[in-house]
Amino acid sequence: MSVVCSRFAAMLGAVSLALAACGSDSGTAADGGAGATASATAGASAGAGSGAAGQAGSAGTSGTSGPSGNATAGTVAAGGTGGSSADKLATNMLYGSFTLRLVPATEATGATPAVPAQTSFIGFVTEGETPVANAWVEDQKAGGCTLYTPKAPFCDPACGSGAVCVADDQCVKNATPKAVGDITLQGLSGGPVTMSPLGANNNYQPKAGTSLPYPPCAEGAQVSLAVAGGAYQPFELKARCIQPLEFNGSLKLVKNTAAKLVWTPATDKQLARIKVRLDISHHGGSRGKIECDVEDTGTLDLTPAMVTRLLELGVAGFPTVILTRIVSGGVASGEPQHVQFLVQQSVERSVEIEGLLSCTEDSQCPTPKTCQSDLTCK
Repeated sequence: MSVVCSRFAAMLGAVSLALAACGSDSGTAADGGAGATASATAGASAGAGSGAAGQAGSAGTSGTSGPSGNATAGTVAAGGTGGSSADKLATNMLYGSFTLRLVPATEATGATPAVPAQTSFIGFVTEGETPVANAWVEDQKAGGCTLYTPKAPFCDPACGSGAVCVADDQCVKNATPKAVGDITLQGLSGGPVTMSPLGANNNYQPKAGTSLPYPPCAEGAQVSLAVAGGAYQPFELKARCIQPLEFNGSLKLVKNTAAKLVWTPATDKQLARIKVRLDISHHGGSRGKIECDVEDTGTLDLTPAMVTRLLELGVAGFPTVILTRIVSGGVASGEPQHVQFLVQQSVERSVEIEGLLSCTEDSQCPTPKTCQSDLTCK
């Protein structure tokens, strides 16, 4: 949904062990989820019937940071200087994302039972920016939406498991996860929740058996995250709660025809943004995508030119569109500015494309067609 969403998606790959402990949230996100975010971000719950991949949540924005040294080295004020080994830390940038995610209920499908709506939380902090392998190039732009096509860089020799090829013959090392001490999530209707870093990847999530309320708090209510500090100085993040997202419509794509998305706008239309991710070829290796960042008005029109271009790039089985209502909370002045607190909810719906038959096995295709590796009947 943006460059930062892509960064968060990459981070999720870098902390796969952490996500393995995160339960369903890794599937609800992406990135964008993204998402992120993400979070298993970035970011939407993949419908069991659609066979769609999760999306990542968004990640933090860039800025300047002022991490501190450890207890024995003294402290470093944000953007300032300090003594001994703390000076080395002061030149490094702090990156990360904490995401409070509203996860919509899912209906029962076949042998898969229904899942009630729930709230999840996940977070991480790293020392340095997470490198992203696949680049996306802007193809066209209109009305708050951008159509991207992929560009995969090539490195010779290969970067290896500890680094990522970010441009031709340019390898960047993976970011190092950092512990920032205990964190306390405050402002939820069920009371505060304290979390400690988990495992080698130092990710944050509620303890097993902890149930967060859904919705977690009233629309517009302030939620905060108090970070005790560990490898870096203490800081606090603040955001606002959102109204649960209602997106029950479907989307049909036809060449040379505009496409309209309709959802129920929030009561406070200025509180959150709506992010859209439309990828109709991800099961065959994504050939293009549309991402939008617009006001929460309840409607969005995709131009005929953008719809046509996306269809011409190619389709695969079970295409989907993901809408995300998101509030981004920044950090206070003087605190690390590469870490963000997100409150969001993503809803994923199937996309109808004339002539496209999606499948997971040959029996779902009319004779003599068979189910292909991209999950289409041909």
